[in-house]
Amino acid sequence: MGKITPNKFKKALEGSAGILSIIAQKMGVSRVAVWKYVEKLDENSELKGLLKQETERLIDKAEYHITNKVNEGNDMGTIRWFLAVKGKHRGWQEPSKTDINVSTQGSTIIHLNIPNEVLEIIKQENEKDQYGTNT
Repeated sequence: MGKITPNKFKKALEGSAGILSIIAQKMGVSRVAVWKYVEKLDENSELKGLLKQETERLIDKAEYHITNKVNEGNDMGTIRWFLAVKGKHRGWQEPSKTDINVSTQGSTIIHLNIPNEVLEIIKQENEKDQYGTNT
């Protein structure tokens, strides 16, 4: 295994998307060796900055393709995901759900996937006493 040098590291960064195993493979060292090398780098060092840039480059590319899918308007999975991630400030989010299995004699007879908001309402209703007040 070779020694990691700043120049080797810079060269290996190109086209790696910041993925340590790819960087390691390009340099002929282990992923752990690269991880340890990166951990020792000063947060404001040129190499740490280049690693961050390389990672951001791939994220930019992914966002570009996601934007294209959303603009095409025919991939509802991508559109829902995009809204859940980028549209949270407008109230878009994947609803939280809870799985409930209703069983009898060890066999599941009903499987429910209930939104947590509905479970909250059910819980509140169950907490009401016989006079219709919450306990």
